[in-house]
Amino acid sequence: MKKEEKCYGIYFNDKIPKMDKKNQFDKEVTIKFEGKAYLIVPKEKNEFEKIEIENEHQLKKEGNYEIEFINLENEMYHLQIKIKSSFLLLLFFLFLFGAIIAFFLCNPAFQGKSPFAQVFDSINLSVLPLNIGKKGESKNFFDNMEKEKSIEIDKKQNKKTNLENEYDFDVSLKKENSQDIYLFKTISSEGLRKISPGNSGSFAIMMSAEKSKVDMEYQIKFEDLTEEKPTNLLFRIRGENENYATLQELATNLKGKIRKQMKKKIVIDWQWPYETGQNEKSIMENDQIDTTEGEKLNCYQFKIMVIGKESV
Repeated sequence: MKKEEKCYGIYFNDKIPKMDKKNQFDKEVTIKFEGKAYLIVPKEKNEFEKIEIENEHQLKKEGNYEIEFINLENEMYHLQIKIKSSFLLLLFFLFLFGAIIAFFLCNPAFQGKSPFAQVFDSINLSVLPLNIGKKGESKNFFDNMEKEKSIEIDKKQNKKTNLENEYDFDVSLKKENSQDIYLFKTISSEGLRKISPGNSGSFAIMMSAEKSKVDMEYQIKFEDLTEEKPTNLLFRIRGENENYATLQELATNLKGKIRKQMKKKIVIDWQWPYETGQNEKSIMENDQIDTTEGEKLNCYQFKIMVIGKESV
């Protein structure tokens, strides 16, 4: 039995949208909703602009879009839309058109009579870049299509391997190393430029003692560069079960030893869960906190600091 989809109060082309991944369309998208909706427009220097849209707003141009939606129950969601050109449909029509033209050109019954023949008589078909049968070049158009498809798959696979956003530190320098981090850049879903309730992600801290001739001790610390850390945002060391409400609490368990000429990788997972609480009252209170903080949140930024010293 098909599982019934949850209705959030917003529809893309009269269908309930997907919340956990991009909603892909081959043509224009009509957005219908009950509440408020904003189009998130990226700007320079990791900033963005929210533009309120009206009900039944239409997106027609090919590209990626982010919609922030607040329904009548004051619940906030961030949704992704991708409009792509229907390439296969276009190819079909081109093939059909070519077949019709070929029929008129090759059928003796129509030669000298058809307007198509008169037009194509003035065209030098030898200059068309078909490259069919030329040695050392692509055999046909479909070979190029297959090559481009393979390149696109490789790009997607490379993106997946970089989702953890690895940050490198050399602890053999025996001094503090630091890097500034924007948390939205570590979101698991592609394309988002703002964290919101329901988001999750991860980042990896890679520490190297490859240049050291002795074992090294490390200590990881964090410094908030903004005061916009959401209340219900949680952190966890991958492989462990304990959640931490702040990066500073997390840092108390981020120290240890690295053998000389070795590396150590620590992955930090984070999530902003929604509908959290022990009972209905606390769930409603936390939902209100999430909605308020999600509307005000611009960007949560912090500094990772790694300190290395010789092990004794």
